[in-house]
Amino acid sequence: MRTYGRMQIFSDELPATEISRRVGIAADRVTVKGEPRRFSGRPENHHAWMIYSPLPGACGLREHLLWLLRKLDGRCDAVASLPTECECMFDLWADLERGEDILEMVLSLDDMRDLVRLKAGIGVSVYVG
Repeated sequence: MRTYGRMQIFSDELPATEISRRVGIAADRVTVKGEPRRFSGRPENHHAWMIYSPLPGACGLREHLLWLLRKLDGRCDAVASLPTECECMFDLWADLERGEDILEMVLSLDDMRDLVRLKAGIGVSVYVG
Protein backbone atom coordinates (compact mmCIF):
# COMPACT_ATOMS: atom_id res chain seq x y z
CA MET A 1 0.00 0.00 0.00
CA ARG A 2 1.22 3.51 -0.80
CA THR A 3 -0.31 6.39 1.14
CA TYR A 4 -0.24 10.19 1.02
CA GLY A 5 -1.59 13.02 3.16
CA ARG A 6 -2.37 16.71 2.61
CA MET A 7 -4.09 19.54 4.47
CA GLN A 8 -5.73 22.27 2.43
CA ILE A 9 -7.43 25.54 3.21
CA PHE A 10 -9.57 26.95 0.42
CA SER A 11 -10.85 30.51 0.22
CA ASP A 12 -12.66 32.65 -2.32
CA GLU A 13 -11.34 35.88 -0.78
CA LEU A 14 -8.24 35.19 1.35
CA PRO A 15 -5.02 34.61 -0.64
CA ALA A 16 -2.69 31.82 0.45
CA THR A 17 -0.04 34.35 1.55
CA GLU A 18 -2.53 35.79 4.05
CA ILE A 19 -3.50 32.29 5.25
CA SER A 20 0.22 31.55 5.82
CA ARG A 21 0.60 34.79 7.78
CA ARG A 22 -2.45 34.12 9.98
CA VAL A 23 -1.69 30.45 10.59
CA GLY A 24 2.06 30.94 10.97
CA ILE A 25 3.03 28.10 8.64
CA ALA A 26 4.39 28.47 5.10
CA ALA A 27 2.50 26.45 2.50
CA ASP A 28 4.14 23.65 0.52
CA ARG A 29 1.99 24.61 -2.47
CA VAL A 30 -0.49 27.38 -3.24
CA THR A 31 -2.98 28.17 -5.96
CA VAL A 32 -4.28 31.61 -6.85
CA LYS A 33 -7.92 32.12 -7.76
CA GLY A 34 -8.25 32.92 -11.45
CA GLU A 35 -4.78 31.74 -12.48
CA PRO A 36 -4.52 28.81 -14.93
CA ARG A 37 -4.40 25.33 -13.42
CA ARG A 38 -1.19 23.36 -13.92
CA PHE A 39 -2.58 20.63 -16.13
CA SER A 40 -5.87 21.79 -17.63
CA GLY A 41 -5.16 25.50 -18.01
CA ARG A 42 -8.66 26.30 -16.70
CA PRO A 43 -8.82 29.08 -14.09
CA GLU A 44 -8.52 28.10 -10.43
CA ASN A 45 -11.86 28.38 -8.61
CA HIS A 46 -10.32 29.27 -5.22
CA HIS A 47 -7.19 30.39 -3.47
CA ALA A 48 -5.65 27.31 -1.86
CA TRP A 49 -3.00 26.81 0.82
CA MET A 50 -1.60 23.27 1.11
CA ILE A 51 0.84 21.34 3.28
CA TYR A 52 1.84 17.75 2.57
CA SER A 53 2.92 14.98 4.89
CA PRO A 54 6.58 14.11 4.18
CA LEU A 55 6.17 10.61 5.60
CA PRO A 56 6.98 7.64 3.35
CA GLY A 57 4.19 6.07 1.36
CA ALA A 58 4.44 2.89 3.42
CA CYS A 59 3.02 4.68 6.49
CA GLY A 60 -0.59 4.23 7.48
CA LEU A 61 -3.18 6.89 6.71
CA ARG A 62 -3.50 7.70 10.41
CA GLU A 63 0.23 8.49 10.63
CA HIS A 64 -0.09 11.02 7.79
CA LEU A 65 -3.08 12.65 9.50
CA LEU A 66 -1.30 12.79 12.86
CA TRP A 67 1.79 14.35 11.25
CA LEU A 68 -0.40 17.06 9.71
CA LEU A 69 -2.19 17.68 13.02
CA ARG A 70 1.15 17.89 14.86
CA LYS A 71 2.35 20.43 12.30
CA LEU A 72 -0.54 22.59 13.54
CA ASP A 73 0.39 22.25 17.23
CA GLY A 74 -0.37 25.57 18.89
CA ARG A 75 -1.99 26.93 15.72
CA CYS A 76 -5.39 25.24 15.79
CA ASP A 77 -7.06 28.39 17.12
CA ALA A 78 -5.51 30.42 14.27
CA VAL A 79 -6.96 27.99 11.71
CA ALA A 80 -10.34 27.89 13.46
CA SER A 81 -10.47 31.71 13.54
CA LEU A 82 -10.07 32.10 9.77
CA PRO A 83 -13.11 33.70 8.12
CA THR A 84 -16.10 31.37 7.84
CA GLU A 85 -15.79 31.32 4.06
CA CYS A 86 -12.48 29.45 4.42
CA GLU A 87 -12.77 25.68 4.17
CA CYS A 88 -10.23 23.43 5.88
CA MET A 89 -9.88 19.91 4.49
CA PHE A 90 -7.59 16.96 5.16
CA ASP A 91 -7.12 14.64 2.17
CA LEU A 92 -5.72 11.15 2.61
CA TRP A 93 -5.02 8.72 -0.23
CA ALA A 94 -4.25 5.03 -0.30
CA ASP A 95 -3.19 3.11 -3.40
CA LEU A 96 -3.98 -0.50 -2.54
CA GLU A 97 -1.87 -2.97 -4.45
CA ARG A 98 -3.15 -6.22 -2.95
CA GLY A 99 -6.42 -5.30 -1.27
CA GLU A 100 -4.78 -4.42 2.06
CA ASP A 101 -6.94 -3.44 4.99
CA ILE A 102 -7.27 0.34 5.44
CA LEU A 103 -9.12 0.10 8.73
CA GLU A 104 -5.97 1.20 10.57
CA MET A 105 -7.40 4.66 9.88
CA VAL A 106 -9.39 4.52 13.15
CA LEU A 107 -8.98 7.86 14.94
CA SER A 108 -8.74 8.42 18.65
CA LEU A 109 -11.17 10.72 20.42
CA ASP A 110 -8.40 13.35 20.72
CA ASP A 111 -7.76 13.16 16.95
CA MET A 112 -11.45 13.74 16.29
CA ARG A 113 -11.55 16.65 18.77
CA ASP A 114 -8.72 18.33 16.84
CA LEU A 115 -10.64 17.96 13.57
CA VAL A 116 -13.79 19.39 15.16
CA ARG A 117 -11.88 22.29 16.71
CA LEU A 118 -10.35 23.07 13.30
CA LYS A 119 -13.82 22.88 11.70
CA ALA A 120 -12.12 20.58 9.20
CA GLY A 121 -13.44 17.96 6.86
CA ILE A 122 -11.61 14.76 6.03
CA GLY A 123 -11.64 12.91 2.73
CA VAL A 124 -10.23 9.45 2.19
CA SER A 125 -9.65 8.17 -1.34
CA VAL A 126 -8.82 4.53 -1.94
CA TYR A 127 -7.54 3.26 -5.28
CA VAL A 128 -7.28 -0.46 -5.92
CA GLY A 129 -4.86 -1.35 -8.69
